Amino acid sequence: SYNNSSDLIEIADNPLLNYNYANWCYSLWIMRESADQSGWQQIWVKGTGGYPGGRRPGVWFYNGDTTAVHATWSTSSSQTAINKSDFDIPIGTWFNLVFQCRSGTLMLFLNGVKDTQTASISDATDNSDSLLIGNSSSYTSPNMRLGCFSVYNKSLTDAQILQNYNALKARFGL
Repeated sequence: SYNNSSDLIEIADNPLLNYNYANWCYSLWIMRESADQSGWQQIWVKGTGGYPGGRRPGVWFYNGDTTAVHATWSTSSSQTAINKSDFDIPIGTWFNLVFQCRSGTLMLFLNGVKDTQTASISDATDNSDSLLIGNSSSYTSPNMRLGCFSVYNKSLTDAQILQNYNALKARFGL
């Protein structure tokens, strides 16, 4: 349960988290407990530096919009983002959010359904920073519960993402 600005899980860097830039996947089950939002709310990020800098990839609840997700890939000189997802992120209900890169294309999925927006990225150097779930020094944590968080050092097919969602949704009352 995350409910204040200091809630954080930090996973130290390891070789499994230094994946090929073009193919990786993060999947998490969360429940937003409230829609209170004053500024950006960090769900997770790989790295601690602000843009431009070492944060890549990362996902936030969009500044001033309680239902949209902002997903980014940052390097020392640029940032590529799905600025505001098409998803209506529910409050008080568990949902599965997947952010991945497949062959250099960023994409989001909500409960196994792909967002219409994508973005292309190019090669970048390895990121040896920790994976931060929740707050970092620049952002607050959303009021949320975290159920499962999975990291893949490869991209998943649309069918695999839907299969994973269907296999776990009963655990979350869906």
